[in-house]
Amino acid sequence: MTTEAGMAGSPMRAALLPLERALLQHHGGWPRQRVRVLVDDGTEHAVPAALFFRSGRSRLAVDRAALRLCRGRVLDVGAGAGALALPLQEAGHEVTALELLPGAARILRDRGVRDVRQGNLWTFRWERPYDTVLALMNGTAPAGTLAGLPGLLDALACPLAPGGQLLVDSTDLRGRGERGRARRPDGRYVGELQYQLEHDGERGPPFPQLFVDPEQLAVAAAASGLAAAMVWSGRGGSYLVRMTRV
Repeated sequence: MTTEAGMAGSPMRAALLPLERALLQHHGGWPRQRVRVLVDDGTEHAVPAALFFRSGRSRLAVDRAALRLCRGRVLDVGAGAGALALPLQEAGHEVTALELLPGAARILRDRGVRDVRQGNLWTFRWERPYDTVLALMNGTAPAGTLAGLPGLLDALACPLAPGGQLLVDSTDLRGRGERGRARRPDGRYVGELQYQLEHDGERGPPFPQLFVDPEQLAVAAAASGLAAAMVWSGRGGSYLVRMTRV
């Protein structure tokens, strides 16, 4: 998911530039592109660009759960390369793909997504409300911190039609390390991380990511006038929540 919260577009785009380059190279016929993700907890991992082009059997379990729940007119926030927007469009939904990165927006159009908006959630202007707002691949990430979570949920819920639903995924990291630990050694909530992306030797600046446990997400949802219900859970603490207005 590539959106932004509380940051100017240019700095966030700079942070995500390695991802944008990897997506464009993959789309241009250069497979096996990988983005190196460096985390301030000392871990790192590689994310294949192909993940953003997943389809069919390569879809994630959370994708399948969310696709089953989507209804009506759909806003896909942080649409990436269209892994969710395309199957929703093919299923007959009217889909708007909102994407921060210009290169990813170009890929979405090239792949056949009909309604692509390049920009961020906080400046997005819609003509008609949506029955479903979808925020996957850690939809809570742009909040950056627990304090930023209610504002993110307000922005995500703003385009909802009466009776609409917000589908958001995240991962509960409290199970890592000491059992049940909710704070990091420096006092930060365990899910408040800093990421840096690197591709082909070029590294972007650090940027915040929030992974949140279901209880904290429910508290933030209530503060935004939303009722949250977990509708799917998977390995490693991953889960999907459906939110509706109270």
